[in-house]
Amino acid sequence: WRSHVSLVHTLLDFADASPRTAGPGAGRPALLAAREPMAQALRLAPDVPDAHVLAGRVHARLGDHDLARDCWETALALDPANTAAQALLGRDALARGATAEGIAALRATLGADPTDPTVPATVDRIRAELVWRAARWSALVSIGLLAALLALSALGGPARLWLTPVA
Repeated sequence: WRSHVSLVHTLLDFADASPRTAGPGAGRPALLAAREPMAQALRLAPDVPDAHVLAGRVHARLGDHDLARDCWETALALDPANTAAQALLGRDALARGATAEGIAALRATLGADPTDPTVPATVDRIRAELVWRAARWSALVSIGLLAALLALSALGGPARLWLTPVA
């Protein structure tokens, strides 16, 4: 099973390197090729959490997010302290827009292993996402207020004198 896992790691590395040299989608054949050795590794070692974590990574890269979550949850069922599965589930939750769930998963990861290298990057990603959400809401509110002020100033009368410059 270890040889199959090593092959999957190699194919993931190859898939990461391919898009830089051959254009978009070039790594997809390597990802597709990783499915069979990954399935074989899971058949040979169904009780190894790291094999399930790796299978989840392959499924996530192929866009099978439900299967990826199943793999990571299986890894956590086998090893509740598996920080890789916790971090990947947290990142997946953030990608789906489930911010509270993602933050909870990442807090659990940090609680179990404060030195996990995948967590700080994810925390930075959470911060950036929250800043962008706030900026979008601020822009929408500003546009709404500006439109209301312009509409009121178009009505005429005494309000027009002070609403037009404000708008």
